[in-house]
Amino acid sequence: MLRQLFAGFQILHVVLLIGGAIGLFVFWMRTRFWLPKYAHILAAIALLVGVWCVSITPKDAPINKAGTIGKALLALAVPAMVYFFFLFYGDKERLSDASRKLPMRLRTSSTVS
Repeated sequence: MLRQLFAGFQILHVVLLIGGAIGLFVFWMRTRFWLPKYAHILAAIALLVGVWCVSITPKDAPINKAGTIGKALLALAVPAMVYFFFLFYGDKERLSDASRKLPMRLRTSSTVS
């Protein structure tokens, strides 16, 4: 009974996490949030470091008990840290396109006086 309750909480946690991620991406699309190219380059380098760290783990390391998914999550944790620190310690005004002046469309009048 208790195991089923905790399994239900885990499922609820995953559903809330996925819903929050979708909401975040919708918010980013509405506010025209963007990251500069060098942030993605740093994250790609961090991914390579993460894959390298997973590849050099010894056979008796605890991460090997987690299987392929655990190793992939460990490798993805390093670029996630890069994005986290870039977003929360970076310049938020420069990251939002909404703060820039966008070209406005000319309004045409359909009525002739």
